[in-house]
Amino acid sequence: MNAAGELSYAHGTGGTALLGDTIGANLDRAVAAWPDREALVDVPSGRRWTYAEFGAEVERLASALLASGITKGDRVGIWAVNCPSGSSSSTPPPASARSW
Repeated sequence: MNAAGELSYAHGTGGTALLGDTIGANLDRAVAAWPDREALVDVPSGRRWTYAEFGAEVERLASALLASGITKGDRVGIWAVNCPSGSSSSTPPPASARSW
């Protein structure tokens, strides 16, 4: 978001415009539309997450960040490998945990 609280929107010289959507909003819609469908599969462990489970994991992480004192305007860097926890940490929090 910019200083006025609006979502940033910029794209290069390509002819196809961006979707005008956020990752968090897209996840919210996917969880609402397909809560019981598979969203994430970790092949080495055999573990699978539905959209509802993945959304809940993102919510849990976002709530933990808020509880640790992270506030609107703070910058958070997350270095994660290609694994399930990396996926949930790179997804913005769902609407219920968004206070920033």
